[in-house]
Formats: sequence, structure tokens, C-alpha cells
Amino acid sequence: MYKKLLLYPSKDLPITKNICTTFYITDYITLAWDKRKLNFNPNWKDFWNVTQYPGKRGLQKDAVSALSIALMADNVPAGKVSAALSSPQGVKRAFRKLTQLRPYIVWWTTPKDATLLLKNNHVLMSSASALNIQHNTSLKNMPPLQIQTNYILENNLSWGIPINIKPSKKQQMLENYSIKSLKKTNILDIRGKSIIKEDVIFLQQTQSTLENQFDQWLFLTNTSHNNNENRQNPLD
Repeated sequence: MYKKLLLYPSKDLPITKNICTTFYITDYITLAWDKRKLNFNPNWKDFWNVTQYPGKRGLQKDAVSALSIALMADNVPAGKVSAALSSPQGVKRAFRKLTQLRPYIVWWTTPKDATLLLKNNHVLMSSASALNIQHNTSLKNMPPLQIQTNYILENNLSWGIPINIKPSKKQQMLENYSIKSLKKTNILDIRGKSIIKEDVIFLQQTQSTLENQFDQWLFLTNTSHNNNENRQNPLD
């Protein structure tokens, strides 16, 4: 096991030659779909509309991501989502909206999972990593996936390489992570778009509480869903 692994940014450790190599890139969680199945650009309200657009929906199994999307689907402007999730009323509103969609949600935990859900026709639409979607669209046997460039969530990614890794191994790790291609990727034209910026202070103050509430909600809704597999559309 590696004893030294530093994630960027860090205010506690100085940048010296003796610390780990770190990398940082901005991704976005956005709405993605197969253009062969939807011939328009859906938004989060459409994502919730399982009556007009029947089918499963993919969502990241993450409290902040799922609850933020739920609020945008409930007409909360992107710029006010963080403030809403900082209040008990806003959190309650987000969970209420998320509960409406619960029977149709397929959870994903890695960007690759979301892309595979769309590729394998397990969902009609999904939240997804814009970076991963764009990186995979050029691959063989991939469907024509499209991403929404409005009402998206900034997702800053960082990872580190331990200081005791040999240079040759380090290069292999970089290639495995496709660093070169990621750096050259122009993910989205986001000028003038509605983006939920990643707020470090907000995450430090609320993420742990939201994750605990989210875990409790998952347990309760999983129990309810298992007991009511044949329930009708909750949006009716």
C-alpha cells in the first residue's frame, strides 16, 4: 500500500519535489441520450417526464449530483441550487422531486457505467460525464450519443501518482488514464450556459449531511420499491 498520495489542491502541503505528481481537470455532469431515440434536445424536465418519454433513467449515485438535478427539474435556476440545498426546505423539495422518479432510476457510480447504460439500451436518458461521453463517441460500435450543454454540473476531478513510482510505470499510468487525449479534449462550449459551479465551501459544509440523508432515502425507497414493483407511474 502506498503511504503517500496527495490530491490536488491541498492547502496543507507545500508543492515540492518530494510530493506526489498530481493532475487536475474539469469535467461536467450533463444530460446524455442516444440521438437515434430522441430527435430533440431534452432537458431535466423531460428527464422526469416518463409519461411522454417512457423508459429508465440513469443517475449518478451521489447525493449532491442527484439532488441538484432534481431541483433543476423542479424549476430551480442553476445559480440557486447550492443555496437551496443549504436549507432544510430546499433539501426536502429535492428529495420530494427525486422520489417521483425513483421507480425509473438506474444508478451509476463511474463515468464508464453511465456511458455503458446508454450504449446497451438500459436507459433512455442518463446523467453522464461529458468528458467520458465525448471521449467514447469516436470509438467503434458506439451509438451516436448527444449531451446537453445547458443546466450542467461542474465536476472537478483530481488524482495523484505516488512519489515512489518508477518513471516508466508513471508513463504507463498516464497512458492508461488517457491524460494526453483528455488535455486536448474541448469538452463543451459553456459560454453563457447555466452551470452549477463546484463550490468547495458548500461541499465542506453540506456534503456529509446530504450523503447521510441520501443513504437513508435510498434504503427507504428501495424497501418501498421492492414491495411495490407493479406500482403505477408516480407522476400521474
